[in-house]
Amino acid sequence: MTNEDIYHFQAGIVFSDGTRCQAADLKILYSDYKTGHSLIHLTIWEGKFHQVKKMFLARGKKVITLRRIAMGPLYLPKNSQPGKYHPLTKTQLTLLKPYFR
Repeated sequence: MTNEDIYHFQAGIVFSDGTRCQAADLKILYSDYKTGHSLIHLTIWEGKFHQVKKMFLARGKKVITLRRIAMGPLYLPKNSQPGKYHPLTKTQLTLLKPYFR
């Protein structure tokens, strides 16, 4: 990942079919130029089908691992394990209501 990628994510990535994504906040946390791997933090404000992977593909990059840490006002606990889940509380459901039609 490069500063040029940051610029393109801020401008809004355009997919090959012409679909334009809203601007996204991309932060490069770590880059290893020898292996070509980077650790990034990406914030998006919409959720198109496989959007994150498609955004990186549009920049010629491949997502190896993807972890969602928040959805709207809800954040995963730091100790959450992949594949595990718990039922949402009534309060959490109420917080998510504005995000659904």
